[in-house]
This record gives sequence, C-alpha cells and structure tokens, in this order.
Amino acid sequence: MREIVFDTETTGLNPATGDRLVEIGCVELVNKVETGRTFHAYFNPERSMPAEAEAVHGLSSLFLSDKPCFRERAAELIDFIGDSPLIAHNASLLRLPELRTGRLRPVRNLDVPDGRHPCHRPVAPSRCQAQP
Repeated sequence: MREIVFDTETTGLNPATGDRLVEIGCVELVNKVETGRTFHAYFNPERSMPAEAEAVHGLSSLFLSDKPCFRERAAELIDFIGDSPLIAHNASLLRLPELRTGRLRPVRNLDVPDGRHPCHRPVAPSRCQAQP
C-alpha cells in the first residue's frame, strides 16, 4: 500500500487572516517502508513572514521572496501524491487555502499527546499517537 507522509510550515495558523503555506515535505511509503521518493518545496506566501512564525521554522520573507508561489507547483505536488492516502503531522493546517482540494485529505494525524511542540526536541515515535 502506498502512503504519503507530509509536514508543512506556514506563516501562521489562521487562513482567515491570510496565513499561507511556505514549505511542504512529502515522503513516499510503500507497505510502511520509505522508498526514497520525496517531494519538497518552498513557496512565496506573497505576504510578510510574522516574527512568531519565523522563530518556529526559521524561514524569512527574504529567503522565500524568490521562491515560486504555491499555484506554480501545485500540479507537481498533486501528481506526486496521486490517489495515495496521506499521513499528516498537523492536519489542522489543511484549512489553508492551498491545501483545500479533494485530493489532500489526511487519513491519520500525528499529534504529541502532552501538547509540546515537536520541533522543540526530537519526539520518539512511541510518544506519538495516530488519530483517525
């Protein structure tokens, strides 16, 4: 079975205030084993990067200024995903306009049970729980 595990970085968590996707990374699994196929892209959000978001992921407005907009690489991302189920680190971000297509639906969402941000330090897989 083919699945795509992905994670994203954004300008924030509220699309209603204009937050946008700035990075996506995808890893292909077949029968739960990495195949070596990946998709990675940075996107120009066409807005400034809030200091709070930059503090989390380190992506500045200057760094992203020469990157393509999401719409310029969306077809390539959709082709990579195909009809495979998705496993998302933070599926709540699927509210972002860039990710609102019928083909980008997570089947599982990995959350850290005690609420710590997983980027603060490595989290052992045993500390994560799959959620439907």
